[in-house]
Amino acid sequence: MIPSELADYSSSAKLVYTLLHPRGAMRVTEIVGALYLRENTVRSALAALADAGVVVERPVAHDARRRLDVLTATHEPDEAAPRAHRHLDRAR
Repeated sequence: MIPSELADYSSSAKLVYTLLHPRGAMRVTEIVGALYLRENTVRSALAALADAGVVVERPVAHDARRRLDVLTATHEPDEAAPRAHRHLDRAR
């Protein structure tokens, strides 16, 4: 479910949120591959989600040159929640 604070955001931002929610974190290239969106569309969506305080960018532990887009603590996935978008799991 998309949080009410994202109701007025673009459909691509909502789609990226929907993909990130069950996973918690992904790289931009993984999101692009999973959603078949252009990289600039994904980056724009992530920027909007970051402005909303839903997503933060963190370095990957084993390679500081790479970045992960991570849901904030208040939006981390609930392990008990069903995974409604299993068809998007190709990027895993």
